[in-house]
Amino acid sequence: MRTRNAVIGGVATVATLSVIGIGIAEAAPTTTPSSTPSGSSTSAAPNHQKRHKGDLLGRALHGQATVGGAKKQRVIDFQRGTVTTVGDGKLTVKSVDGFTATYTADAKTRVRKDKEKSAFADIRTGDRVRVIAVKDGSTLTLRSVGDRGPK
Repeated sequence: MRTRNAVIGGVATVATLSVIGIGIAEAAPTTTPSSTPSGSSTSAAPNHQKRHKGDLLGRALHGQATVGGAKKQRVIDFQRGTVTTVGDGKLTVKSVDGFTATYTADAKTRVRKDKEKSAFADIRTGDRVRVIAVKDGSTLTLRSVGDRGPK
């Protein structure tokens, strides 16, 4: 009796999964071009296909996210822009939309310039950077600074 119930259960499971698989396959978009003309231009399709994971963040100028840990949450700020001032362990960055923020470096700050490890002292006014910082009250402590290269 148990063997018969196991076989019936197995067949039912396979049938259910097959129906779900067919439904997913039918719902998924196809990459085969249609033989009927569409109302839109075909040049838009390649741009859509070239999007990569993280594309939105790649275009973001600045923002803030709250991340949770086992014991507490932290607020992380990020910004892309041009260094307007640097010195005394502080870095001011201005984004193209006019947003400006000043960050403080510490011993944990990681700096990359020209795709290589670097030092905070190597950052210059006019450098295009992306920064990630931890916010504590009104203080933004740098975790990483990366050179974005020339315009």
